[in-house]
Amino acid sequence: MTAFKLRYYQYIQTFAEIHGTGFFMKPPNNVHDSGDTWFIFTSQSLPNWCVFRHVIFTSIKTTTGLVEIAFKDTKFSKVETALQPLPDSMRLFRNGTHFQHVAIEIKVPQISGVPNFDSVADQVELALTAAERLWLYVKDRWASLEAVLLEAHALP
Repeated sequence: MTAFKLRYYQYIQTFAEIHGTGFFMKPPNNVHDSGDTWFIFTSQSLPNWCVFRHVIFTSIKTTTGLVEIAFKDTKFSKVETALQPLPDSMRLFRNGTHFQHVAIEIKVPQISGVPNFDSVADQVELALTAAERLWLYVKDRWASLEAVLLEAHALP
């Protein structure tokens, strides 16, 4: 999984450069658990509490992966109306251990096991394209969303 995460890290840099998303991911550490299926990154054009996550494998039953943008420590009731309507492929929900975050997600193909990166690069591309759609959705509405998100983020 360490080699896979390193290739993902390299791939996202190229994707960000080509697509202008400003996606940024910290260099991966050694991974000792093949079940570490989360890839977390941000965009230089959004606040650092707006976090993208690509979950490459969710469960055997659902056979999907997910890409989401999460607005950390943000009160759902304050932003629910401002973030809607969403395109059909997107879903708005509360998440976090205490439901303290707001997220918009898109289902993507799952990547299971610890594959060779090159064998699933097309699936990673689909996931990053979904992340780009989320980024564009928020970025295109940022002028109207910024004040609402900042206020909802500041609430206890």
